[in-house]
Amino acid sequence: ARADTALIVVGGQSQWSGPKGLRIGMPIAALEKANGKPFSLSGLDQDSGGSVLDWKGGAMSSLPGGCKVGGRLAASPKAKDDARAAVAGKELGSGDAALKPAGLTVSEIIIGY
Repeated sequence: ARADTALIVVGGQSQWSGPKGLRIGMPIAALEKANGKPFSLSGLDQDSGGSVLDWKGGAMSSLPGGCKVGGRLAASPKAKDDARAAVAGKELGSGDAALKPAGLTVSEIIIGY
């Protein structure tokens, strides 16, 4: 119902949900399930976490109305520094075993039209 909206960014503690049930705090395994297949993401070498790079043809890559969705994932505050360091500076698949100790969850949802 809004005119000229091109980008919506949701972060913080929001109850808002996006396509396929995407929501803040969603664990990486649930995000992969919603996508229907593994996806790729950047490592956790940035303060704000890693970004989804490619949905790899999954459900999130093809949404109605030309909608494009992306997001950022952050490590659990309880994750140890060595778990974060193990996934820094490289592109990873969402199912990569090195990600599990970091306890990644969705920290930001980005929707573009």
